[in-house]
Amino acid sequence: MSDRPPDLANGSGPTTEPPSQAPTSHPEPIAAPPRSDAQDATTSQPRQESSCGTPTSDPSQPLSKNARKKLKRQLAWEANTEDRKRRRKEKRQEIRVRKREERDELRAEAKAAGLAPPKLPLPQRKKKRGALVPVGIIIDCGFDDVMENPFITSLSSQITRAYSENRVAPLRPHLWISGWGGRLKERFEGPMKGTHLFWKGIEFEEDGWVEVARKAKGVFENGLQRELPDILKPVKGKSAIWLEKNDTAIEEEVVREENVVYLSSESPYVLERLEPGMCYVIGGLVDKNKKKGLCYKLARDAGVRTAKLPIGRYLEMDSRKVLATNHVVEILLKWLQFGDWGKAFMAVMPQRKGGKLKETGENAGDVEGTHGEDDELNAEEEMAKAMAHNEEHDEEDDEIRDQEGVDGEGEED
Repeated sequence: MSDRPPDLANGSGPTTEPPSQAPTSHPEPIAAPPRSDAQDATTSQPRQESSCGTPTSDPSQPLSKNARKKLKRQLAWEANTEDRKRRRKEKRQEIRVRKREERDELRAEAKAAGLAPPKLPLPQRKKKRGALVPVGIIIDCGFDDVMENPFITSLSSQITRAYSENRVAPLRPHLWISGWGGRLKERFEGPMKGTHLFWKGIEFEEDGWVEVARKAKGVFENGLQRELPDILKPVKGKSAIWLEKNDTAIEEEVVREENVVYLSSESPYVLERLEPGMCYVIGGLVDKNKKKGLCYKLARDAGVRTAKLPIGRYLEMDSRKVLATNHVVEILLKWLQFGDWGKAFMAVMPQRKGGKLKETGENAGDVEGTHGEDDELNAEEEMAKAMAHNEEHDEEDDEIRDQEGVDGEGEED
């Protein structure tokens, strides 16, 4: 029989035992102070994480210290969403008031001096969107089963950056995300609040990159009938892809998909220029180079051509030639803008890579891989930028209304 009284022994023992028989070796426990909801959330959750990188609710084991910190930051971020919106709105209003006061002061000074009111220029609106060209960029995201949760987070940030760069590029290729689903889709729809649903000029396809490239043929038909920009016009006697002189490996001549080039560092071919009507596939594989050669094998199994960017031909690198997925997209965009690989690389290459232009562009060496690496983008900052995307034109519109004599706030996009 337990030494404890019946009422403290989970109801066991005879009910007629006198209450004066108090325990001597088991003092009555002191009640713990009440805990807040945030404390319960950070200690009662398990170490296991969900597919989108957030802790799940399994009381079998406690969270680690790092996981508790992560959950605490996530809860604080979600709790301050409305406050961030309010601060952005107040900041826009303060800017409008300040600029209006400055304009009124200039008018008052001109009137006191007997001069005509100054004609103030309207603020320039953002440049129009760049021209859409018949070139496709496909980010292959069919690697959900071989990537860890932190790498899924990195890939979501890289896709966000790639979309942002393509949206403002002077010449905009068509952008597709293939293999859309799994944990990447869960992250965009969950922690990132579905901001991708408002993106324009990008398509999210559940199909693989081969099927997406086939669909692209119909998309390019109208664009190929129009006048092409000079950078995409064919060059006589110059191939768009060439074999390195110091490489004896030659791919099979059998190519089943004529309009696709998969960019891979293992390819024996080097990309010289982009061609109209072609799709260039970038492996959305963030793996710290653990799955080296996987993208090249997938491309060869599918019977498509491969190529690598000519980094070794133009740059001297202090570190390995592996870039994040968004950096590869930016390099292609800069080539369309400048028509020069050297300028494109220097405009995009992270400073930590230590890339320097070579004096001559001869003898291409090892070229950048397209698996993608974690480029240390802050996922919360990228998400905030995406969430604020629909508000970025408000300030410009309000300034124009103020100078035209129209008061009141504009509607948000």
